[in-house]
Amino acid sequence: MRTVLQRIIPAASTPRSVCVRNLGNAARGPPLTPYNVPAHFQNACDLFVNPSSSYSGWVQQCESLRMFVFWGVVAGVTIDLITNPPKSSYWLRYSPRRWGPALMGMFSGGRGEGLFLEGPLPFSVDVGQLYKTEMNK
Repeated sequence: MRTVLQRIIPAASTPRSVCVRNLGNAARGPPLTPYNVPAHFQNACDLFVNPSSSYSGWVQQCESLRMFVFWGVVAGVTIDLITNPPKSSYWLRYSPRRWGPALMGMFSGGRGEGLFLEGPLPFSVDVGQLYKTEMNK
């Protein structure tokens, strides 16, 4: 009975074949897990040594290379920030190099420089007098 129905109903009109979309986004190559890093490294090296003969193979080689390029750029920027930090006052005050002493100061109870002001800052300018002179101009 099934073979008769298969002859009568073409394969393209079955519900399963109608719902499947072949977009070409199927997973190719080794899965992205920490245990497959050597396989991805081999695919990334093959991009330069043995070019792929198919588009899907080339895409897999590029995806494997992208993983190493991303972490290479992250490591390069991190090393550059450590060896050549910005000269801004914000970076000097809140840089990762000061996190250790700041945490130790929080737990040691020492009277160091706090994050918030404990009182008004002393000004050498009388704001009220400056306002009056500027408004009378």
